[in-house]
Amino acid sequence: MQESAVRFYFAETIAALEALHAMGFVHRDIKPDNIMIAASGHIKLGDFGSSARLDSAGKAYGRAVGTPHYLAPEILVRHHQPSLLHTTSPSSTSLTPP
Repeated sequence: MQESAVRFYFAETIAALEALHAMGFVHRDIKPDNIMIAASGHIKLGDFGSSARLDSAGKAYGRAVGTPHYLAPEILVRHHQPSLLHTTSPSSTSLTPP
């Protein structure tokens, strides 16, 4: 795949995540299997089974979720801590304490 195509799909994925966050949700399981290319050539996100509603501060509390091979290291380290949250910050794949 050419670099220009990679940039396009990456930008579309970010735009899709921003739109999802604007609707008040966080996906929590971003991986290649859940990013599809439609017949139109644009990105579609799939598998919202792990998604969560964000609170007014833009955070979603709960247990660590997602596909183990695609989890950020900080999620694995904090997996056993009882109070974790997902945020819409640029490091949205990570969990931080409230």
